[in-house]
Amino acid sequence: MLVFALDTSTPAVTAGLVSVEEGKIPTTVARRVTINAKAHCELLTPHVVECCADAQTELSDVDAIVAGTGPGPFTGLRVGLATAAALGDALHIPVYGVCSLDAIAVSAWDEIQHADFAARTHQDERILAAQQLLVVTDARRREAYWATYSMQGIHANAETDHACEWAVPARLDGPSVAKPDDISTMLVACVAGTRKYWNQFQCPHVDVEYPDPAALVTVARDRILTGAETEPLQPLYLRRPDAVPPRPRPVSAAITGLGNNAH
Repeated sequence: MLVFALDTSTPAVTAGLVSVEEGKIPTTVARRVTINAKAHCELLTPHVVECCADAQTELSDVDAIVAGTGPGPFTGLRVGLATAAALGDALHIPVYGVCSLDAIAVSAWDEIQHADFAARTHQDERILAAQQLLVVTDARRREAYWATYSMQGIHANAETDHACEWAVPARLDGPSVAKPDDISTMLVACVAGTRKYWNQFQCPHVDVEYPDPAALVTVARDRILTGAETEPLQPLYLRRPDAVPPRPRPVSAAITGLGNNAH
């Protein structure tokens, strides 16, 4: 199956074609990622076209779409979701929404799993399994979107247990939004996501900053392969937009009185 993955929940404008097969790891066929927080609308559709050109395929060959639902800022996030919904409607194919933080967790888990694998002891594995992975992205206003994930299973034998290579870490808490100083790291073994707040967390960092197309598809992999029913895309804004309707102004009693006298 050929799946398009889209995400605009972070400053990265992300599009990618991913191959999904039963019993195999989701594999990226073509991808376009541009870091520009102000150009989601201008760049996403060209990225889709370029991915098709790179893969020498047509949009009509795509079997499903996966869209990152955030959390993310209102303006950027809705670009990806609107594009995914429009493509799904035009092509008559399913569109699956996934939490963008989950996708970062998938990539981070893969990095941790393969880092110094041979050098880790059984004691190291037990310590990791008892701790958590923290994923954070920039929420602006000096805040971060965050979620924590279980590290259980990270010690699986990479040579015999291929299932762990596309496993999705279980989310334990979040997604939420908070000041970085208010996010507890008591049980956190490492942090992934935006580098902006790395200095705020006194624990090792995994260099995975944005959602990857293959990771986005990995989160929805089981639903895609089983043809699960889709649900309406629900953006995870987590807070109200900056722009709000103006409050009604009080009407002067003098003006009200003039109106009454006119009758």
